[in-house]
Amino acid sequence: MHFLSEKTWELYLPREVVFGRGASARIPELLARHGWRRPFVVTDRGVVSAGLLDRVDDMLQAGGVDVRVFADVTPEPPFECVDTVVRTIADGGGCDCVIGLG
Repeated sequence: MHFLSEKTWELYLPREVVFGRGASARIPELLARHGWRRPFVVTDRGVVSAGLLDRVDDMLQAGGVDVRVFADVTPEPPFECVDTVVRTIADGGGCDCVIGLG
Protein backbone atom coordinates (compact mmCIF):
# COMPACT_ATOMS: atom_id res chain seq x y z
CA MET A 1 0.00 0.00 0.00
CA HIS A 2 3.03 2.24 0.24
CA PHE A 3 2.78 3.12 -3.47
CA LEU A 4 -0.71 4.62 -3.16
CA SER A 5 0.08 6.64 -0.04
CA GLU A 6 2.92 8.58 -1.71
CA LYS A 7 0.80 10.30 -4.34
CA THR A 8 -2.15 12.60 -4.66
CA TRP A 9 -4.85 11.24 -6.93
CA GLU A 10 -7.81 12.77 -8.72
CA LEU A 11 -10.86 10.68 -9.46
CA TYR A 12 -13.20 11.40 -12.34
CA LEU A 13 -16.13 9.04 -12.18
CA PRO A 14 -17.32 7.60 -15.49
CA ARG A 15 -20.20 9.22 -17.24
CA GLU A 16 -21.60 5.91 -18.30
CA VAL A 17 -21.35 2.35 -17.09
CA VAL A 18 -22.53 -0.38 -19.45
CA PHE A 19 -23.30 -3.82 -18.08
CA GLY A 20 -25.57 -6.78 -18.67
CA ARG A 21 -25.98 -9.61 -21.11
CA GLY A 22 -24.26 -8.81 -24.40
CA ALA A 23 -22.74 -5.55 -23.16
CA SER A 24 -19.24 -6.57 -24.27
CA ALA A 25 -20.40 -6.41 -27.90
CA ARG A 26 -20.77 -2.65 -27.44
CA ILE A 27 -17.14 -2.09 -26.44
CA PRO A 28 -15.95 -1.08 -29.96
CA GLU A 29 -18.83 1.40 -30.25
CA LEU A 30 -18.04 2.93 -26.85
CA LEU A 31 -14.32 3.19 -27.59
CA ALA A 32 -15.02 4.87 -30.94
CA ARG A 33 -17.49 7.31 -29.40
CA HIS A 34 -14.86 8.52 -26.93
CA GLY A 35 -11.90 8.30 -29.32
CA TRP A 36 -10.10 5.70 -27.21
CA ARG A 37 -7.65 3.36 -29.00
CA ARG A 38 -5.53 1.83 -26.21
CA PRO A 39 -7.72 0.23 -23.54
CA PHE A 40 -6.38 -1.55 -20.48
CA VAL A 41 -8.64 -4.53 -19.72
CA VAL A 42 -8.84 -5.66 -16.09
CA THR A 43 -10.36 -9.08 -15.46
CA ASP A 44 -9.93 -12.40 -13.66
CA ARG A 45 -9.04 -15.99 -14.54
CA GLY A 46 -12.70 -17.08 -14.55
CA VAL A 47 -13.48 -14.65 -17.35
CA VAL A 48 -10.42 -15.88 -19.22
CA SER A 49 -11.45 -19.54 -18.73
CA ALA A 50 -14.97 -18.78 -19.96
CA GLY A 51 -13.53 -17.40 -23.21
CA LEU A 52 -14.98 -13.90 -22.81
CA LEU A 53 -11.59 -12.20 -22.82
CA ASP A 54 -10.62 -13.95 -26.08
CA ARG A 55 -13.85 -12.82 -27.76
CA VAL A 56 -13.37 -9.22 -26.65
CA ASP A 57 -9.65 -9.21 -27.49
CA ASP A 58 -10.29 -10.68 -30.96
CA MET A 59 -13.04 -8.14 -31.63
CA LEU A 60 -10.83 -5.23 -30.60
CA GLN A 61 -7.70 -6.47 -32.38
CA ALA A 62 -9.75 -6.84 -35.59
CA GLY A 63 -10.65 -3.16 -35.24
CA GLY A 64 -7.02 -2.15 -34.88
CA VAL A 65 -7.30 -1.43 -31.16
CA ASP A 66 -4.10 -1.87 -29.10
CA VAL A 67 -5.29 -3.89 -26.07
CA ARG A 68 -3.37 -4.45 -22.83
CA VAL A 69 -4.68 -6.95 -20.28
CA PHE A 70 -4.34 -7.65 -16.57
CA ALA A 71 -6.11 -10.97 -15.85
CA ASP A 72 -4.99 -11.71 -12.29
CA VAL A 73 -7.67 -9.92 -10.28
CA THR A 74 -8.71 -11.93 -7.25
CA PRO A 75 -12.22 -12.06 -5.76
CA GLU A 76 -12.83 -9.10 -3.44
CA PRO A 77 -9.41 -7.74 -4.41
CA PRO A 78 -7.18 -6.60 -1.56
CA PHE A 79 -5.26 -3.31 -1.76
CA GLU A 80 -2.18 -5.20 -2.97
CA CYS A 81 -4.06 -6.33 -6.07
CA VAL A 82 -5.27 -2.78 -6.75
CA ASP A 83 -1.73 -1.50 -6.26
CA THR A 84 -0.45 -4.05 -8.79
CA VAL A 85 -3.06 -2.96 -11.35
CA VAL A 86 -2.19 0.72 -10.83
CA ARG A 87 1.52 0.01 -11.26
CA THR A 88 0.89 -2.09 -14.37
CA ILE A 89 -1.17 0.68 -15.96
CA ALA A 90 1.43 3.30 -15.05
CA ASP A 91 4.29 1.16 -16.40
CA GLY A 92 2.34 0.13 -19.51
CA GLY A 93 2.20 3.69 -20.75
CA GLY A 94 -0.19 5.02 -23.28
CA CYS A 95 -3.44 3.46 -22.05
CA ASP A 96 -6.33 5.85 -22.55
CA CYS A 97 -9.10 3.97 -20.74
CA VAL A 98 -9.73 1.05 -18.41
CA ILE A 99 -12.29 -1.67 -19.09
CA GLY A 100 -13.44 -3.88 -16.23
CA LEU A 101 -14.48 -7.17 -17.83
CA GLY A 102 -16.49 -9.69 -15.86
